[in-house]
Amino acid sequence: MKSFKFNLEKVLSLKLHNEELAKIDYAKILQKKVAKELENDACSGNIIRAETVSFSYMESKQQHVDYALIDMNDRYIQSLRKRIIENNNEIESFRPELEKKEMVFKECMRERKMLEKIKDKKYTEYLEECELEETEMLDEVSSNMFIRAWR
Repeated sequence: MKSFKFNLEKVLSLKLHNEELAKIDYAKILQKKVAKELENDACSGNIIRAETVSFSYMESKQQHVDYALIDMNDRYIQSLRKRIIENNNEIESFRPELEKKEMVFKECMRERKMLEKIKDKKYTEYLEECELEETEMLDEVSSNMFIRAWR
């Protein structure tokens, strides 16, 4: 029996390649989004630390309060909050592109899986055909041996 050959192997290979490209595109935009979210987390942590410093400085029982230091700390906190707002706006701007890339990736994956199911089905048919052919050949050999033994 001849070996198994899937007629759409080149198409399947192309679908795999397209899926990989779509996955890379999706991962790139997702990585940008995650980087902005991580930056927001870091800014939030810095805000908490800066506010803690301001409160502890104001509550300390020093006679001389350095208002310039408090003002500088407040400006730092404001700049961090502004950065978080900017990052959130960027994250929102990523959303439509991210959804589009995800949809393309899922469609490529669906097409590849569909072709792989067809390939699996064809391979199963091939194996059944081989088994049937082998059974017929064994039946023929056994009947020939029986006929020779009978003579």
